[in-house]
Amino acid sequence: MSFNPVFIRDKGEIERLKRRGRKLSGRYFYLRFVRDERGPRFVISVSTKYDKRAVKRNHIRRQVKEILRQGAKDGAYPMNIAVAIMPLQTKGDIEFTSLRDDLLSMLNKIR
Repeated sequence: MSFNPVFIRDKGEIERLKRRGRKLSGRYFYLRFVRDERGPRFVISVSTKYDKRAVKRNHIRRQVKEILRQGAKDGAYPMNIAVAIMPLQTKGDIEFTSLRDDLLSMLNKIR
């Protein structure tokens, strides 16, 4: 069975989420979220402020997608939310487990 999270693509909906969503900050991520009856839906937004190199931005994006995929399989986050995930700028590389623990703990706080 495949557990893949749904990603929001509509730019207007993304802007509304970023403007109206409640805020939550962690060590490595900043979240904006709203209750949404259409199920768990996500946006991953990595700006050039995070890193100028697209390779680094794509790497963190892939890591977040994998964390969300694993979290969906484990039922680690609420099912009635829309979330914008924005990584915070950090020095050096961060271990995947640290990223996973931070993001999943933040998603659990939303419950």
